[in-house]
Amino acid sequence: MQPFIRFVYSLLFGGILLLSSGCGLFREDDPDDIPPLAPEEETITLADQRLLEIYERQQEIMTRYGENPDNYSQSTMEMRVNQVVSSYQAFLADNPEDVEAYILFGKFLISVGQWEMAIRQYLIADRLDPTLPVLKQQIGNYLAETGRYMAALPYFLNATDLAPDEALYFYQLGWLLYEYGEQFIGDGFYERTTLESQMMTAFRKAVALDPDHLPYQRTYGEAFYLLEEPNWELAFDVWNQLLPRVEDPLDRQAIHLHRARVLAYLGEKEIALSIMDSIDDPALLTSKNKVLEEIRN
Repeated sequence: MQPFIRFVYSLLFGGILLLSSGCGLFREDDPDDIPPLAPEEETITLADQRLLEIYERQQEIMTRYGENPDNYSQSTMEMRVNQVVSSYQAFLADNPEDVEAYILFGKFLISVGQWEMAIRQYLIADRLDPTLPVLKQQIGNYLAETGRYMAALPYFLNATDLAPDEALYFYQLGWLLYEYGEQFIGDGFYERTTLESQMMTAFRKAVALDPDHLPYQRTYGEAFYLLEEPNWELAFDVWNQLLPRVEDPLDRQAIHLHRARVLAYLGEKEIALSIMDSIDDPALLTSKNKVLEEIRN
């Protein structure tokens, strides 16, 4: 990878801004404090230097606004944002095949909330260079969050193919199938057994690739409830493995609630009820009553 391409790629990876829905569909931490790789000056072309100057100018604007937002009126910020947008557009008019420019422009547009326009830049970049998995992930996120689940699927599949060691991409593929499973099945695109198998494989792969990221394992455990014929023994193992790794008392009780529910499905209702007796946090009262109703029926 060329130094300047590596520099821009690090900017996108170092500050991935993921979309979120009400249920946290694709939310991940946004490590914007990761310093980008510095380009090697002797290899920078005039076009690279021009692009870097645009990027540095946008960073200065956003930094100053972040430090003293009260010093900038809405009209002033709009003017400065439009100046950066115009700079990118002028650069791309002169360099219409510069993948890095489309990436940086898209990332800037995301930072100012212009997602539609940003995704157009990413789509162009992806067409020019279809080997960057993070672009496919970002496009897939946007399509999924705007309800275009069918269009999102190939982007997530391609991201996992291009980056088979990236847990996040498998997790997001699994959650796309989790969130829109009934729609995929209703559209006739998937048979239920095929969708369930692909969803669980994706979650299992995410857990295997990043076993320290507990939300992946939690979601994997919850996904068993959606299956037509769940392997409850495996589900119980998943919750048992998660329990000793969780310290927060409320989270531990929530996991015990899952353990009791799964034990009931395994026919161990007496053990399940004894576990339920230990769950007393008011925040879990509604869920506890629902599980008790399941166990007693």
